[in-house]
Amino acid sequence: MHGHSARGFAAAGASFLALQLVCPRAQASEALVGADASFAACDDARLVIDPQIAPRFRVAAALACQQLRVMEDVDSGVRVTIQASGDAVLVRAQLGDGRTAMRRIEAPEALEPTVEALAVLPVASDSWKTGAPSPAPSPRAAAAANTVRTGEDPPHERPVPRALTFELGAAISGHIAGSPLVASPSLSGYAGLRPADWLLAVTVRWDPVEVVTNSGNSTLEMDAAGGGFMLTRQMKWKDAAAELGVSTSLLVQSQSYEGEKGEKVGSVVDARLGIVTRALFGGGPRRFIVTFNGEISPTRLRRKLRVDDALPPLPSWDVGLGIGAAWGEP
Repeated sequence: MHGHSARGFAAAGASFLALQLVCPRAQASEALVGADASFAACDDARLVIDPQIAPRFRVAAALACQQLRVMEDVDSGVRVTIQASGDAVLVRAQLGDGRTAMRRIEAPEALEPTVEALAVLPVASDSWKTGAPSPAPSPRAAAAANTVRTGEDPPHERPVPRALTFELGAAISGHIAGSPLVASPSLSGYAGLRPADWLLAVTVRWDPVEVVTNSGNSTLEMDAAGGGFMLTRQMKWKDAAAELGVSTSLLVQSQSYEGEKGEKVGSVVDARLGIVTRALFGGGPRRFIVTFNGEISPTRLRRKLRVDDALPPLPSWDVGLGIGAAWGEP
């Protein structure tokens, strides 16, 4: 009888102890599961949580806040920020010595160990001289550090990517159009807004000289100028990116020649639809670009358009290859 009672008290005590160990984490999870759109800030001044983070990260953010409060191996001057970045979050940490690191987190389960790994004390540079052991991070923080710390942290803080940035660029290119076959150099430029990986830009183009093969008229001169819009989507690989998109434009093409009664000049406005591909190289605000684009004139596919009956028809398609430079906000 007494043996059964003792075992019962022991089991009840173990259950109570287990509940005390997991209760704070469970309470944090339950509090956020039942929370509304408003999101309470972390009560630890070393961690700032953006209230606009996606709901699926909120429980993980609260657990990270709770874990930071009880950690013993945290850098005394650390400041950690969890910021919304679309459906992901950006974790930025600044240590007391000024070093910073920033990581993009896609999965909620990776948030807490990443915060823990970025907040722990780095290995002291003179520990090996004094013989004093460096504080050992928790096993989970050490495992996360292997995946989130790559080399030395940059000496200066990296700017947080903005949701909407401005970009402009210019290029010089060569174009071939037809038919008849027309070759021309071209100067072009653009200015636009980049929301995340998209670019919506206004474009301009000037072809100062267009050379027509087999025109049959040695006095023929042609040029073109116009403007329009382009929309592209970017895919990134480290310090390089590729873009694919569409364009629309209005192109004014002019022709002039010496006739029997003097010089004749005429112009035609043409609507163009096109495909744009671009490759961008460089990790800073200034990048080198290679462009390739193709355009067609829907109004000229079924009938030829001429400025004058004595002149060759205007081209109905155009392809171009060029190089240039782009500048954008970080």
